[in-house]
Order: sequence, then C-alpha cells, then structure tokens
Amino acid sequence: MGLLNFIKAKKNIKSWSEKSIVIFSEGNVYNTTNKPVIDELIKEIDVLYITIDKDDELLLFNHEKFHPVYLEFDFWGQLLMATIKGKLFLTATYSLEVLSLKKSKFMKYYVCMLHSSTDLQAGQKYSFDFFDSVICFTKAQLQTLEELEQIRKSSVKEKPLLGLAYYDVYDKLNKSIDVEDDEKYVLVAPSWGSNNFLNYIDFDIFEYIFQAGYNVIFRPHPMSLTYETELLSNIKSKYMNGYNGLKFEIDTDNIAIKSIKKSLCLVSACSGFVIDYAMFANKGLILFNNERKIDNLDQIDLPKRIFWDEQVVEDIARFVTTKEDFGKALTYCIKEQTKIGSKIEKYRNEIMNYGNAAVYIAKYCVEKYNL
Repeated sequence: MGLLNFIKAKKNIKSWSEKSIVIFSEGNVYNTTNKPVIDELIKEIDVLYITIDKDDELLLFNHEKFHPVYLEFDFWGQLLMATIKGKLFLTATYSLEVLSLKKSKFMKYYVCMLHSSTDLQAGQKYSFDFFDSVICFTKAQLQTLEELEQIRKSSVKEKPLLGLAYYDVYDKLNKSIDVEDDEKYVLVAPSWGSNNFLNYIDFDIFEYIFQAGYNVIFRPHPMSLTYETELLSNIKSKYMNGYNGLKFEIDTDNIAIKSIKKSLCLVSACSGFVIDYAMFANKGLILFNNERKIDNLDQIDLPKRIFWDEQVVEDIARFVTTKEDFGKALTYCIKEQTKIGSKIEKYRNEIMNYGNAAVYIAKYCVEKYNL
C-alpha cells in the first residue's frame, strides 16, 4: 500500500468506524446493492464506506453522514480490516474469513447482503459460515443456511428475511423505461470461456433469430470483452449493420434493464442473470445445456437439495442443445408469454420486499447497531 494512502485510510477509518455503520465494498460492481441501503441509512446514521476500487463512483457521493475511504487491499489494507473497531460491519462480499477479508475481534457484528438472486449454493464453500447475520430474500435461503449449519455444526447465524437491495434499483428503472412494442427483440446473453455456448454450438444463432423475423440484442459477458475479443470481433464484423433490415444491438451497460424490458425472451445459460431476467421481463428463458461446474462450492455439502433458483429455471426455462431444439423453444417462448408470466409471478411473490428491500435492510442494521 502506498504510504500516503495507508496513512489517510487509517486516519479516516479510525475517526469514523466506532461511530458509524461500516460498509465494505469491492467497488462499482456492487453499487446497485450498496447504494439503496446507503441512501436509507444516512437518513439517521453515519456510514463509513470503505472501498477497494479506486474508481468506485461512490467515492464522489457527497453527504454529511457519508464518509467514503479508498483502501488499497494489499497486506496492510487487509490487516487494517482485520483490526477495525466498531459495532456493525455490512458487506456484499462473501467468503469472510475464507479469502482475504478477515474478521476483527474489535468489530461486534458482521452482516452479509446477498448480491445475486441465486440461492446460496453457488458461493465458494464456507462463504457464509463466519458471518453473524446473512440477509435472505426468500425462505429457501433460510433453509439452505440451516442445513449447512447442521451438517457443519457451525455457529447459528441470524437470517433476517428482508429482500434483495439491487432489485430496488431494477424495479425503479423497469417502471421508468418505455420501449417500442412494435420492435421485436431477442436478447442473447451467453457466459464466457468454456461455458460460452457460442464457442460450441454448431449453428449461427444470430442468423437463425434474424431469419425467424426478430431483431437481436447481444449482451456479451464482461469477461468476454477482455478474453474473447476475436469472437466478439467476428460477430460485430458480420452483424454490426444488422441483417436484411433487422437490427443488431450490443448492450454493455452495467444494468441490462432496458434490454430486459424490450426483449421477447432470453437466450443464455444458467446464472443469476437469468433469474433477474425472468423477474423483470416476465418472459421466457432459453438455456443451452451446459453442466454447471461444481468446484469447492457450498453446493458440495448439499448434494440432494434442489435450490430455489434451480426450481425457477426448471419450471420456466426451455433447455436446448440443437438448432431444432432452439427453434421449438423460441416458438414456445413467443407464443406462451401469458403462461410463462403466471409461473414467474409465483416465484416473484416469494421474494420478500420486492422493489423495496433497502428500507428494511437499513432498519435492521440500525437496530442491530443500537443494541
């Protein structure tokens, strides 16, 4: 850590940590989770916001009760977090005590906010074991945590059922965006690397969608932008100007809500994004069969459990492997939107405080802080 950054960070952290709720962040990637809660907290309490992203946009957020600090997270930065003093430490970063973020014996209470709509099985093994509290969004996460505690004989955590804070942002944007109903789009959002279906299917999915009469929105995985540049370049050179009068758009926005709202269905693979799409688009999912790689995840200890997000996907999605499968699935998703929407509504109703979670998360944290 640079000496000047260390001195400044240490001074600010020492000044505010014991009289504020502390929020630790990895940066912009979690701002849709952190910001709604921050907005509620600062209505009545100071917030010390510690980010390890020097480009974090919240470093520029100005409010008398908000105290942002950039912390280089090298050995000294990690040591500073492992010795921080205070009452309540809130974070959307998992794997406390497992990876670089360690608990401080001088911090009274550690709270985890979920930053994805997947169940808890997809986290690295022991991701949630060392928190004092894990904020859940459906009853399913409570059950997952309880089973893990029983199997591992780990300490019992509080499991407040309060919701997903980033859904507040998505819901607000979803209600504010208007789209043209006469423009029919299909959203293609693959994963990357070996899980990117564009690397292994034997037909041109974009051409197929165009020939079926639909415009295309292509949302490449963020990692593809760095590591699959040749693939993206080939796609752009072929379709950047559209196809026989149909449109080809590329979406790289941090929040995909406009693409979600304007598309008729999603073509993707298993991930948290497909759940978000279903909840906010209220439309169908077409997923390419690719085995989910289980490598040192919490799922290993719960081999027989069917997780909440898996239930959603199994009930709503059409799984495909061939061009023929894809064609049938596309027809189904377009024609059966009402049927699909009613299924999605059932699962949406299971999400606590849908679109208004930050108020309850903040209230819970303030109450714990004041104990």
